[in-house]
Amino acid sequence: FLEPLEGALTFVNGKKINAETELKQGNRIVLGSSHIFRFHDPIEASRLRKEREDYMTEHPDEAVTAPSVIDWNYATQELNSMNNFQDKPRVPLSASESE
Repeated sequence: FLEPLEGALTFVNGKKINAETELKQGNRIVLGSSHIFRFHDPIEASRLRKEREDYMTEHPDEAVTAPSVIDWNYATQELNSMNNFQDKPRVPLSASESE
């Protein structure tokens, strides 16, 4: 679980949270305007990997629809695309943009 401090800018997968939130494998966490993390739960990751392998064995023609890379750029684009919060930070999309 992640519980933000009162008044803190805290986002999970691009959405501002104001209360305790359960984290899931792969969630993107943004604290403030420039601290981005990816939550890793090794037990959940193992379970999800096994489920995905089993599914792909049973459905070999199914395409994977998840983004191939979830990195800094993906997380900042996700956060910047959320327009329903006025107090969201504007995160630089590249190192050169922050200079």
